[in-house]
Amino acid sequence: MPFTTYNAVSRTAARALEEFDESFRDALAISEPETLWASQFGLVVSSDALKLTFPIPLDAAGYHEFKGEIKYRTLYSRALSMKGRIWQDGVEEFARIVESPDFIDWSGQPAKMAREWTRLPNTLVAEMLEANPVLDFYRDPDTGTAGSRELFAADHPFNVMKTGLGDFDNDRETTQANILNGTFFRDLKMYARSIKGPNGQPMGLRADGGNILCAPAEADLFDEALKQDSVIRAISNDGAVTPPAAAGTVVAGVVQSNRHKGTMGSTVADELTTADVFYVLLVGNAECHPWIVQQGSSVEAIVHDKSSDRYKSNLKISYATIGEANSAAALPHKIVRYTITG
Repeated sequence: MPFTTYNAVSRTAARALEEFDESFRDALAISEPETLWASQFGLVVSSDALKLTFPIPLDAAGYHEFKGEIKYRTLYSRALSMKGRIWQDGVEEFARIVESPDFIDWSGQPAKMAREWTRLPNTLVAEMLEANPVLDFYRDPDTGTAGSRELFAADHPFNVMKTGLGDFDNDRETTQANILNGTFFRDLKMYARSIKGPNGQPMGLRADGGNILCAPAEADLFDEALKQDSVIRAISNDGAVTPPAAAGTVVAGVVQSNRHKGTMGSTVADELTTADVFYVLLVGNAECHPWIVQQGSSVEAIVHDKSSDRYKSNLKISYATIGEANSAAALPHKIVRYTITG
């Protein structure tokens, strides 16, 4: 069987910290979470800027009859801004333990810290989704007055400047039964096609090819709904049942082919914690990001060896990393929140 040989030779505290840093940097260069869904379904930007501003389009292309004068559209009149938040992780140990001959390694901490830094966008977006923040999209650009609509709301206007074009509701409900019998997917496809852009024309969003983002509690539900070959469709009383049953009572079930099998993906986000809530990410209109994440291009290492004041006060050496990252909700059109009510 494979084995690893360790040389039971003591090292200096300084060398132990150098090894930690080397292991962390090596792990960071290759570390990838199982699914970086924050980047897959939104926009993750690597930037060290203190503040980032992202322009948000308010208009969409559309042709109108020429009547003697060409009319031009302003591409950007709204924006969202974010400042990086500082994140850190670190470990410490008594120098005498690290320098002893039987100290083998740092219990895999360099690789664990690298993996968590890489996975941080998922954590930030999950927290943002469950907090349902007010959108900067609705902030008045002239006065700076914040709007009141959250990312998931029942009355998002298709055009914030022309509310007469209608609105859409991306905070919806469904049931486990409707998910399993296909009713949910049928309604979702109709909803996706109903979303219009600022020009009043369909945005071209689709549910087919989209993805369901759910907490671990709903993983089996969507595996069953999207991977099984057949579904059972309930048959309600139509008055012809003997003996008579109350109107609407389910009196039978028929097995049908699952026409929604494989039409969408499902991603289990371990970072999501709210049961009976899931999110649908529609496809189409690639620039319409539901969220944006800023993450620093590098992390800073803070090392305290035996020459540090920290060692002199507690006889410990330590290694920490620190970096900046943040997330913000952007546009609501391509994301839908569903609550399972039964």
